[in-house]
Amino acid sequence: MYSQDVLRAYVDYISCVKTFVRLFMLVTLFSSELGLSPTDADTISTTILVGTVHCFISALKMLEVDSNLMDLSNETIENSGFLLQRRELGLHAFENDDECEDKTRFTKDQIRMLIEALDLPEIIRVDFYDDGTGRRDGRKYYKFNVEEIFIYMCRKMSTASTHKQLSDTEFGGCARRWGVGYNWLVKYIDRKMQPLIGPEALRIWAPQFPYFAESIREYIQKDKERTDRYGNQTTRGMQYYIPPGTFNVFSITDCTTYEICRPGSGPINDNAGAGRRHNWYIKQRAYYDGYHRAFQACVKILTICLPNGMTAAVYGPTSGRRDDRTLFRLAEFDEFLVDLCTEFHGADHLYATYGDGIFAGYWYCLRTRHEAAPGLPLTVSQEEMNDNMKLARECVEWSYARAEQLWPMLNTKDGFKLEEDSERMFAEIRVIYWLTNCKVCTSEGSTMTGTRGFQCPPPSLEDYLSMLPDDNNNNLPLF
Repeated sequence: MYSQDVLRAYVDYISCVKTFVRLFMLVTLFSSELGLSPTDADTISTTILVGTVHCFISALKMLEVDSNLMDLSNETIENSGFLLQRRELGLHAFENDDECEDKTRFTKDQIRMLIEALDLPEIIRVDFYDDGTGRRDGRKYYKFNVEEIFIYMCRKMSTASTHKQLSDTEFGGCARRWGVGYNWLVKYIDRKMQPLIGPEALRIWAPQFPYFAESIREYIQKDKERTDRYGNQTTRGMQYYIPPGTFNVFSITDCTTYEICRPGSGPINDNAGAGRRHNWYIKQRAYYDGYHRAFQACVKILTICLPNGMTAAVYGPTSGRRDDRTLFRLAEFDEFLVDLCTEFHGADHLYATYGDGIFAGYWYCLRTRHEAAPGLPLTVSQEEMNDNMKLARECVEWSYARAEQLWPMLNTKDGFKLEEDSERMFAEIRVIYWLTNCKVCTSEGSTMTGTRGFQCPPPSLEDYLSMLPDDNNNNLPLF
């Protein structure tokens, strides 16, 4: 309740007191003229007196509340707007690596390594009205310690909390300040790490395509435990032998969707009877995929997952309305993989990624399950290949689950508002997959890279970050 509202209530209560006093005097002095008996006059007078006392006490309470709201100390006024004083939560705030990893998904040394790879200074200045250009034209700016803003970003992504919740419970200070710093850091990492997570990252892994293909070949050849729909477990492998060097699938590709707030929703302004926002139907139709009935709007990404547990490339996010095959065509992965294979392995050795049946089409570097020609059955080798590649293709689903378990923000649509800041929203998803890759490196792989999987360990975190090109500082904002 604001002070002016309290003062208005105090005035109303005092007016009621005045009215009750006039009624009390009227009944007391002119009871005979009003035709009231002494008993009735006493009853009415008592009722009026009780009402007068009640209104007067309420007025005193409103006066006390108004005094508390208005008589604020200078310190309270200076720190108004947040519940906690700003806490400089650096790595020193964590007692040990276990606490640090539980809150940020990384240990202290790993965070220092990530900050060093990002080429961030110890103190970062971010414009109060940051537009991504990094210009300094005399405007206000916020100052952050590099450790605290990186920890804040990890905490927000790992808890799916709002800026207000984090500032009130953990970091203190103004929520707007943290929001400005968070938006800047996410966009900076997205631009800085684009060669490690964007489509261009396939060039980094291209020399290892034969090694990845051999890992997948060995996996589909070995015996694997199967469980039928009745719960019976059997061990069965691929009877058809694939000679080494003849298998060309080096990765698995697929798409996934993430729910966002419905774009164009709500009235155009706060006036009563205001109409809908401009082009609201077009916006909502563009981001409704028609497949996920629970999603009112969503975005979609296309990823290529390697057998070592790493997400080699992320394309998107784009509109969730587009199908998987269209995304693969828009990303131009087929043409890019042909160029990479020709450059690193010669035109006679084309390596391909593997997708589910929705990707079926005429591609050079994309394979799907074997489909029988009309009137003809599949061969035994083709059926075995379909059956075993179906198990191998599950690894891409594991990569999605790993990212969602580490960073619950992906499953929280309230933070994904397309019309608020689409650039930041898209950057968040790509940065989360880069952080997931870093976590895979620090965890020495995952289920898919163990003895029951492809037995293809990921690189160390230091080796992964060293893959970043040295000249990747173009078009980055100033500090």
